[in-house]
Amino acid sequence: MNWNCDKLNEIQRMENILLSNPSGSSPLFTSFIHATSEWIDKDYNGKKMNISPYKIELDKTVDLIAYYIECGYTTEVAMTMCGKNKHTIYEKFTDTHYMILRAARNQRTINKNKNK
Repeated sequence: MNWNCDKLNEIQRMENILLSNPSGSSPLFTSFIHATSEWIDKDYNGKKMNISPYKIELDKTVDLIAYYIECGYTTEVAMTMCGKNKHTIYEKFTDTHYMILRAARNQRTINKNKNK
């Protein structure tokens, strides 16, 4: 448990330095990304987390739907473009998926207003 606290403190220290002096890509930024990735990819016992392949596929599908929405398509058309039926996929979504789609709709509106 001490390892995780030390690692989180190190990540927080790097984040604070980066936020106080943003300079684009740097060795510190690279270290920060690697440290964060390592922390995210492991659970509290230092073991790899087991993520369902089904969840990974659903997350990829939601990201693709969000991409199409940001490109200007409606949610229903975006789902069809991904080969999904909205009635069957909606019941599988989590709150996070709904937030991703909401953010994509907001971005679509921003993109539409920029192009006017």
